[in-house]
Amino acid sequence: MNANATVYSGNKIQLTPSYNYGSGVITWTDGNGQAQTRQVVNPGTPIDDYPTATTTYTLTVKYQDPSSVRPSELTITKNVTVTLTAIDIVTPTLALASSAPSVISGNTVTITPTVTYDSNKLSISNCVITTTTTTTITTAASTTCPTLTPTITANTTFTMQVQYVDIRETPHRTFPTLQTTTIVSVSTDPLPLTAGGALTTGRTEQIAILLPTNKVLVAGGTNNGTTPLKTAELYDPSTNTWTTTGSMAVARRGHTATLLLDGKILVAGGFDGAVESVTTEIYDPATGIWTASGPMTRGRKYHTASRLSDGKVLIAGGIVATNVGDGRVAEIYAPLTGTFTSMPLTPSTALMSTPRSKHTASVLSDGVTVVLTGGFDPAVQTTTEVFTYNATTPTSSTWATGPTLTQGRHDHAASILAGTKKILLTGGYTNTTEICDFTTFTAPVPSCSASTSMSTTRALHTSTNLSNGKVLIIGGTDGSALLKSIELFTPLGASWENYAKVLRTARAGHSSTLLSNGKVLISGADNQVSGVTTPTTELWEP
Repeated sequence: MNANATVYSGNKIQLTPSYNYGSGVITWTDGNGQAQTRQVVNPGTPIDDYPTATTTYTLTVKYQDPSSVRPSELTITKNVTVTLTAIDIVTPTLALASSAPSVISGNTVTITPTVTYDSNKLSISNCVITTTTTTTITTAASTTCPTLTPTITANTTFTMQVQYVDIRETPHRTFPTLQTTTIVSVSTDPLPLTAGGALTTGRTEQIAILLPTNKVLVAGGTNNGTTPLKTAELYDPSTNTWTTTGSMAVARRGHTATLLLDGKILVAGGFDGAVESVTTEIYDPATGIWTASGPMTRGRKYHTASRLSDGKVLIAGGIVATNVGDGRVAEIYAPLTGTFTSMPLTPSTALMSTPRSKHTASVLSDGVTVVLTGGFDPAVQTTTEVFTYNATTPTSSTWATGPTLTQGRHDHAASILAGTKKILLTGGYTNTTEICDFTTFTAPVPSCSASTSMSTTRALHTSTNLSNGKVLIIGGTDGSALLKSIELFTPLGASWENYAKVLRTARAGHSSTLLSNGKVLISGADNQVSGVTTPTTELWEP
């Protein structure tokens, strides 16, 4: 045999005896210490062995001495030593990859296993991919480690275990204790809301209001974060589509929209690209035409507009145009005449306690009490004030200081809890919530008290009263990122729950409009791609 050959334990070797005459025998001691003998039948015919240790083989040939008269028997030997080569243990390299780090529940992922090894030395005897979750995942046991495409309905951890053998030795050396496990965690996103029809123009800081026709009017705003828009469009729930309608005469962002008793819409103020506008317009759903009204006594943006019991509209606060007088002066719009009347400068009860913008205004069920809360200026963030309307003599209406908030806030949201005079205030660059109780104005004094907080800090979100009395909170920003999450507030027990579904698109500065079918239309977003605001909309469904 070739003494330089590489031989591993248990490998077959061939010993080929070669001599001219006589009888030969090969002897050796095997790896177990047992003496072995093989008679040579035909010189040149190989004899097989499977050494498991370094072994010396001896060929002994007996023959008669042909040179002597009386032949004598002679013996000759030849040794060959087979030295076994020690194997170098090489562990396979494993990898387990997922096609996505997170997927929508109910979708599939591709789980791709990879085993890297030297096929001249090793062989995979078993490859198993398993999961320890309660989700049923198809497992695979194979030497080829096949790709899996499981359906994911919960957070899932996949584990790959590989057993392998060294094929250089016979029998193959197995390594059952050298299993390798690789884990890939696949997190599961909640299901998204249903997609709504796309706006004809993406926008934020728009107005969105449900019309008596059950369509939704969206108007103004900005589609690039800077330039205000004149355009308007209508959403039809029956077809889930948007169509353009008449454009306003003035571009606006940060304006207000109020549904008047005759079904028309009053749009007031906003930034027109140059100044805080004093202009107002009326939209007629029957014709799709805008008609100029007003003007207000002061140009404003980020103000509030509240319809009172007799159909008139209170305009309060906002960032007031320069050189137009005291920002504490509110004004009242009379639809019958299309005119605005300012509250007087005296007495002091006719004035708001301080100017405020990015606040909220809530009209209580009596239709004559309007509560303002918070605002952008640090001086007003913890304050409230109460407007009491005098329908007989509107200019005799009064303002009074309300209770102090437990948390200063602006860009927050407010909802009146169904069947009460309690106002739920949420967020505003804080995750705190509180309830202000205006059930009585005598004894005790109206008060605001902390409530159970939302799970997430939010500002620029929306707050919508649902028909079941719950309050729906959608999106917003936590101060560093736009949010997809949705929460529900239940007044009984003052508890919060995270809604099972999330927004398809993270949104802040959007609008949420309760439709007559109980769904909520979410439109607009402070969310730009390549400088253009997303036109997508979506629907929350009860």
